[in-house]
Amino acid sequence: MHKPFSTEPTGPAETIESIGTMGIAELTETEPIATTGIIEPTETEPTGTTGITQIIETYSPEETFALGEQIGGQCRPGQIYTLTGDLGVGKTVFTQGVARGLGITETVSSPTFTILQVYEGGRLPFYHFDVYRIADVEEMEEIGYEDCFYGEGVCLIEWADLIREILPEHYCRIVIEKEPEKGFDYRRIRIEER
Repeated sequence: MHKPFSTEPTGPAETIESIGTMGIAELTETEPIATTGIIEPTETEPTGTTGITQIIETYSPEETFALGEQIGGQCRPGQIYTLTGDLGVGKTVFTQGVARGLGITETVSSPTFTILQVYEGGRLPFYHFDVYRIADVEEMEEIGYEDCFYGEGVCLIEWADLIREILPEHYCRIVIEKEPEKGFDYRRIRIEER
């Protein structure tokens, strides 16, 4: 069952905290829509990794954006997030939310043909990788990935399974999945600390 946004914390300790009163911009970059509250995990499960896997369900692009925004609001220097999901599942919408949570106001788009987009207008540098089109991990070395991975910014890497051998030991893996039987805009988002 879809839980409406809450403005009061009601969930378990592993609930993603609210970032406050930032508005969500429409994906078409028109006017802002409603302010979000807390998005709570619908499930948690222990994993063989370093933490708990959280399962969060969203029912619209705005909710997927809001979840990214909450995560962006909590980012700390040096954090790495990997983002996996089929084409058209909402990875860019989620990433736009993370950027907004970091205080970045410029337009964020998928860097498919450039591999890396750097945004420095927020509270931390944001390194957005899309490695879908790389032919070899050596291409990551050519663009200086280590400066991003081990620097003072936040990295978000789409299609990170393609460069698994160069990922650091600890990162946060995010998987976005569609389930059409639950609605066109339904997304099941799994967040796992590794």
